[in-house]
Amino acid sequence: MFLHFANTLWLLVLLIIPIIILWELVIRKPTMKYSSIEDMKSLPASLKLKMRKIFPWVGIAGVVFLVLGLARPQKGRSYEEYITKGIDIMLALDISSSMRCLDYKPYDRIQMAINAAQNFINGRGNDRIGLVLFAKDAFTQCPLTLDHEILSDLLQKAEVGMIEDGTAIGMGLATAVNRLKESDSKSRIIVLLTDGRNNAGKIDPGTASELAKSYDIKVYTIGAGKKGETLYPVDNRIFGRRYAPVLGVDIDEEILKEIANLTDGLYFRAETPEALSKVYEVIDKMEKVEIKTKKYTLYKEIFKYFVLTGLVLLLIPIILNYTILLKIP
Repeated sequence: MFLHFANTLWLLVLLIIPIIILWELVIRKPTMKYSSIEDMKSLPASLKLKMRKIFPWVGIAGVVFLVLGLARPQKGRSYEEYITKGIDIMLALDISSSMRCLDYKPYDRIQMAINAAQNFINGRGNDRIGLVLFAKDAFTQCPLTLDHEILSDLLQKAEVGMIEDGTAIGMGLATAVNRLKESDSKSRIIVLLTDGRNNAGKIDPGTASELAKSYDIKVYTIGAGKKGETLYPVDNRIFGRRYAPVLGVDIDEEILKEIANLTDGLYFRAETPEALSKVYEVIDKMEKVEIKTKKYTLYKEIFKYFVLTGLVLLLIPIILNYTILLKIP
């Protein structure tokens, strides 16, 4: 909030005010002279006399307010408008049974993937984001939305067993493409995470990637899970849950690289929690939205308050001089 004057030249008139004050204090002399006023000094000043003494100052204040009013004071408030062009993003997440492997202690692959995706969502406030889950088949868990609270809730509910077991990478990618193909966003991307190789589905990864390319959709692929021996949870009615050693991931890195290369994306290998988090950080930095700022100021005219105040101050002495302070010759 600030004060702005539209007609600043009127403010030059205020330079006369010091001259008027000098006139009142020093130059102006009484019109009648007395031989001596010593005897009158001890007399108490009447209320009318006190009021007459302040009249010049009331008049000066009135002139000041009147001049300020003529300078058109305006109360201004500045605003800054942010114009953003968001990116439409589909997350395609593998929820096959192998995602239960305990590679990222204390989390399994699925939970670590969810955590990393959640951090990514938290940093993309201006983007529409959706979620596709796939195993033997694929379905849309959440369509493109700016309501990231609902998206996050649906992401946290993703778990192994929601779809019959298998790894249909092509179906997961094609389902994500289907959700993006009607988008009018300038930039559209898919982030696909899996820990295996395509072994199910009606659409193969190659066909799905060609489909993504035809719609100018960029695909980032992530191979999750560590190599070598890992642990897999086995539930037993008598002994409860135990973890059995199994072989590590069997990722078809070649097809994931092909998908990324064909669509101008990138392939990432994430064997550790830190590496997986880093992948999403890299994607986040590469896919930034365009932000423009537009500044503007709104003004509210308040000159009338100054003019009215000035007129009132100028009229007060005149009205009083012709009423209760009237002098009779």
